[in-house]
Amino acid sequence: MAIHDITVPIQVDMPIYAGDPDVELERASSIADGGHANVSKLSMGVHTGTHVDAPVHFIEGAPGMESVSLDALCGPAVVVDTGPWIFGKKVMLPAAVIQRVDLDSQTVVVDRSKDEIKNSPEFDEDAYQEEGYRSQLGSYYYSDTDR
Repeated sequence: MAIHDITVPIQVDMPIYAGDPDVELERASSIADGGHANVSKLSMGVHTGTHVDAPVHFIEGAPGMESVSLDALCGPAVVVDTGPWIFGKKVMLPAAVIQRVDLDSQTVVVDRSKDEIKNSPEFDEDAYQEEGYRSQLGSYYYSDTDR
């Protein structure tokens, strides 16, 4: 069985959840400046990138991540690379529009037309931190008279 890491790499300029601390990476010590080793310091909020919320995040007094088995974090996943289908445009599809995933044919069936997706707002990683932008993306796919 092949194992693929689908986590998002941590980067200084990556999008973060609104209100969370930015990712900061700095050199704490360097050989060039007389240090015994090159040492880096990384600072970020725990909601940065791909992460798992510990039970204590939502339940006062609940256990932390040390109580979560690694087996619970491994399993099947679907990562879709649309390639040239959307002409290089990044879009975000709400999970609810996915109707079916056929792993044999590597097909993801959604309940929106190709034109609806092609004409959707382009996904902007920086603007995604703003509530108004997230609402705009959601309202494109869902209206008061939604299917």
